[in-house]
Amino acid sequence: MTAAWDHFLTAYNATGRERLDGYDASHFEGLDEAERARAHAMVLARAEAGEAPEVLALPLLGTPEALACAERVFARERAPTELRLAAAEAAWTMTGDPAYERAVVAISERGEGVARGLALALLCRMPLTAEGLRHVTARFLTEGDRLSAVQLAKVVLRGHGFSVDDPEDFTRALPLVRQLVAADLAARAESVARVDELIARHRGGG
Repeated sequence: MTAAWDHFLTAYNATGRERLDGYDASHFEGLDEAERARAHAMVLARAEAGEAPEVLALPLLGTPEALACAERVFARERAPTELRLAAAEAAWTMTGDPAYERAVVAISERGEGVARGLALALLCRMPLTAEGLRHVTARFLTEGDRLSAVQLAKVVLRGHGFSVDDPEDFTRALPLVRQLVAADLAARAESVARVDELIARHRGGG
């Protein structure tokens, strides 16, 4: 076996925090043909069994079988869990189908435990459709939990072409974020209605 295979096994055999970190493209680079086929089968088997790290790795396989697996897991897992979220993310990555975006939005609203926070974080990374941005904005206008509201504000800003995902960018944008995340929901709605103007003023330092 090659060094590339050993590297793949570091992710496949990981436990604890490393297991949650999952796979990246490097875990599939440099594999010879036999190793790639074996890795493909191993990841598919775990994903089919409902292991979220392997479900999230399916786009890295880049095969029709991987997409079919993600679609099966998504169809099978109806509750708003971390596994359904993983399947939605994997299938959306491979297809861009707005149906999976809608599922992520739904999990961010009604998700079980950690799944809700993970869905919010995923929305911050996804290039939302106009429909998705409308759903998120509508929820932001009524969100009472401040931490969730901050995450949703990031999604709204990102949807208007202003990313605050980088920690340094977020720090610089804090006055804008605080203005959007007003405790008074009427003031929040007014800020959202003027979000493009507020972004322009922030960029101009005014």
